Amino acid sequence: MRSRRLRWLLLLLGLVALVLVYTRTRPTRGELIYHHLRLGDAATASQPDQAISEYQAALALDPCVHYARRGLARVYDRMGDHPGAIHELEAGVRADPRSVMALDNLAFAHYAARNFRAAIPVYRAAAHIEPDNAYWLTFVGRCYAGLGDAPSARKEFAAVLRVDPNNTAARRGLDVLNDPHRPAAHHAAAP
Repeated sequence: MRSRRLRWLLLLLGLVALVLVYTRTRPTRGELIYHHLRLGDAATASQPDQAISEYQAALALDPCVHYARRGLARVYDRMGDHPGAIHELEAGVRADPRSVMALDNLAFAHYAARNFRAAIPVYRAAAHIEPDNAYWLTFVGRCYAGLGDAPSARKEFAAVLRVDPNNTAARRGLDVLNDPHRPAAHHAAAP
């Protein structure tokens, strides 16, 4: 009787040990996501198809991994597929609409492509989530400056300085817009 109990106890301990070994050697979801992100980063320049595959694998594990969305967008952009990049970043905003990182990724992609009209509402959405963060309104001012709308740009830069009086980007934006010696064409390139 005693040997039977001992055998059952040993069997049970063996099973517990196997479970512990299995769970320790099996990577966590977070580790898998990190692994796919690193492989995607490494392949971005030389193997875009591999990078896309790795970033998509990370997103399959968690659709709100904005770093993977930004990586995919970067690969699509390098391949000359700017609409594909924008589509990916929009998917990130749909997956996590209150994420300022997702909003910033999308807004900056529009801004970098000089699509200022599309960037403004996205930056405003981020400003709605983080009203005390002057970064968003600074970029709204830059977008208006890029559109050649100096009065709106001035208004945004002034709003930034009310929130953050030491914001050098907003101050520089106002200086550029208010410089009478600067040709009008340079106003569009404000900060």
